[in-house]
Amino acid sequence: DLTANNPGAAPAQSGSGSSVNFDFETLAIDPAGNVYVGSYDQRVRKIDVATATFQLVAGTGKGHFSGDGGPSASASLFGPASVDVDSHGNVYIADTQNYRVRQIDTAGIIHTVAGNGGAFGDSRTDVPAVETAVYPISVRVDSLDRPTILRYYDQILRLQSGMLSNLLDPALGYDPSGIAIGAGDSVFTAGNIDQMNIYRNQISRLGADGKPVVVAGSGIAGFSGESSSAFSTLLNAPGKMAFDTAGNLLFIDDGNLRIRRLSPDGIVLTVAGGGMTIPGEGVDRKST
Repeated sequence: DLTANNPGAAPAQSGSGSSVNFDFETLAIDPAGNVYVGSYDQRVRKIDVATATFQLVAGTGKGHFSGDGGPSASASLFGPASVDVDSHGNVYIADTQNYRVRQIDTAGIIHTVAGNGGAFGDSRTDVPAVETAVYPISVRVDSLDRPTILRYYDQILRLQSGMLSNLLDPALGYDPSGIAIGAGDSVFTAGNIDQMNIYRNQISRLGADGKPVVVAGSGIAGFSGESSSAFSTLLNAPGKMAFDTAGNLLFIDDGNLRIRRLSPDGIVLTVAGGGMTIPGEGVDRKST
């Protein structure tokens, strides 16, 4: 039994079972089924689900930048807001407050692959990715092992051969809060702010022209129950998302305090959470 949060003890760097103590922010699953967790204590850990043990992957616990070119466990992170793993086992981290995307290769060496440490200004696509400003809040890897980066403000960037390309039409002034990679490496966005600075409580898929096409949410904040048609259902600040192996899109409906599922046939259902903030263990997942 592996517990992800054990209040009252110092953060553990390796161990098993309920000795785990960290407040996690993001997670990812590698090709072998192991779970990588980025936590608020400026570390990334790997959980071996078969043995219910965990180990430190990166981070010293000090929020600053260090360690490129060396062992990842000795490197410092600052706000690992998102993590993903490619098909070879390379780990990608949105090292948000260091304004970089970093990669841990299969030898355990950490490198910066995008970002020069600067926060502001558009990410340039005419210079190497490590020479431009990147403010990453999410990173997702597609089927071709290309990292897709959601940059704070209005860019969705794809990293390939050391260069960035912007997948989002820059004329839209469109600012998502979450991304996921779907079938055919299509990019889905959530919680979008439009150029009128209006928060759209919707989930969209990016078209080939860089423009979003709504796939769920009427745009009105609220909760309209279950088994709704995706286009008429009410969402409330949808954010982080991921696809399962069956093609369902799981997303955090943050304002509704639920985890919900958008099925391929366009039905939205709650899979966890009952709209209450009281935590519960050992009870029906929809009642907590």
